[in-house]
Amino acid sequence: LKKQLKGKCEDLEIAQLSGLLSKLVLDSVDEVFKNAMQIKRWLDKATSICNSANFPVCWIAPGGLACRQFYRDAQECSVQLGIQRVTLQRPSDKLPVKASKQRQGFPPNFIHSIDATHMAFTALQCRDQGLNFAAVHDSYWTHAGDVDAMGAAIRGSF
Repeated sequence: LKKQLKGKCEDLEIAQLSGLLSKLVLDSVDEVFKNAMQIKRWLDKATSICNSANFPVCWIAPGGLACRQFYRDAQECSVQLGIQRVTLQRPSDKLPVKASKQRQGFPPNFIHSIDATHMAFTALQCRDQGLNFAAVHDSYWTHAGDVDAMGAAIRGSF
């Protein structure tokens, strides 16, 4: 924006216009992704409650897997090994949780746990149907002739 307005507006006007544009963009993101933003606020609130109790964020994924974020401060110890120094970290449940890592990590970790559950359920359905199944992250593969059956398994796993 600055480059495009350079020479057409004063620097102060550019700064004010940039601030206005930023606010409009963020407000539109809130409006377009209203439900996602509500979920994000709920996740933030849950994390704040856990952080205030010095308790790591924990949840049970839909498939029954217990999930826990191990973001805590760690005791550090430096050791001189010949020509290099190595710093070792020793985590402990007695040390305080890292509040910012708990907050930042919860939304993506929670979504990953849901994705992993969906993948596991899809793999089980494919196995039960005799389909070959391979996957990396959220990309699923099977033989070309079995794509429709796998698609049904993917949708049926939700």
